[in-house]
Amino acid sequence: MTSNDDSQVFDAEPIDLNKSSVGGYAGNFVHSFGHALVQAPIDGVREVVNTISRSKIVPKIEIVKPPEKAEIATPEWEAQKFGTGAGLIAGLIILARVLTRR
Repeated sequence: MTSNDDSQVFDAEPIDLNKSSVGGYAGNFVHSFGHALVQAPIDGVREVVNTISRSKIVPKIEIVKPPEKAEIATPEWEAQKFGTGAGLIAGLIILARVLTRR
């Protein structure tokens, strides 16, 4: 048996997830997917309600920050485009399932 005196403690460095280079291809894909699936519908509903009412009834709610724009024709840019497309398709599938169950 080992005693507690043999244990080591490591300090972790914080990671800034807002940088596009941190997550690479997968990180950019997931961030864009989440933004398209969660934040885009919220922004759309807010704009429609505020436009119809001609006043700012619904304040800006930011759950997922928009991803930083990647340089065109890089793997990060492609990941953002694929992630946004997949997020939109997933949102449409969820909406279709909700509407067909009623």
